[in-house]
Amino acid sequence: MPVPRRVLLAALVAAPVAACAAHEDPIPDRVRGTITKVVGTYITVRMASGRKLLIAVASDAPLSFVVPARFEDIRKGSYIGTAAMDQPDGTLRALEVQLFTEDLRGLGQGHHPWDLQPGSTMTNGTVAKVTGEAGRTLTVAYYGGEQTVVVPPGVPVVTYAPATTADLVPGARIVASVEPSTAGVLRAKRIVIGAHGMMPPM
Repeated sequence: MPVPRRVLLAALVAAPVAACAAHEDPIPDRVRGTITKVVGTYITVRMASGRKLLIAVASDAPLSFVVPARFEDIRKGSYIGTAAMDQPDGTLRALEVQLFTEDLRGLGQGHHPWDLQPGSTMTNGTVAKVTGEAGRTLTVAYYGGEQTVVVPPGVPVVTYAPATTADLVPGARIVASVEPSTAGVLRAKRIVIGAHGMMPPM
């Protein structure tokens, strides 16, 4: 006999929750991985560790594609974000750079810990100066401070393009900012999707 849709959804919810309980892993603030299943407004994401998490995606959740950009597109006045590591001289070494579109200006402004790598930080702000050898040193200013960020050649530089829930398909590689919701399901606060199969580098 056909299985009622609510039973299928209950099973979909239960499996990732049971997996979380078995692993006893903490719920992350960001889920990085590949979409393996889409059912209605729910997506299942497999992380690099193999862990699977179920995420509810509201119709108004902000969604964006991450697309490649050029370092040369960054100039004084650009609003950027950069995950980076501390260097002994007090500067930061960029792990990636995001060139925000104007509609995202002000997003996440500041300097705070990040989880891309152990000890990494995220700095979002306005480029006040472009200096250094080959012009690859950025002074990034934000409310209450500034950071000097060195961007080595080869560091991924990306920007954003519009996306919709129709772009959340199996095989898409994403980074989702999440928070706990009901019944052990996570709720997406924001999702970025790698264009053409790329993994968002942030």
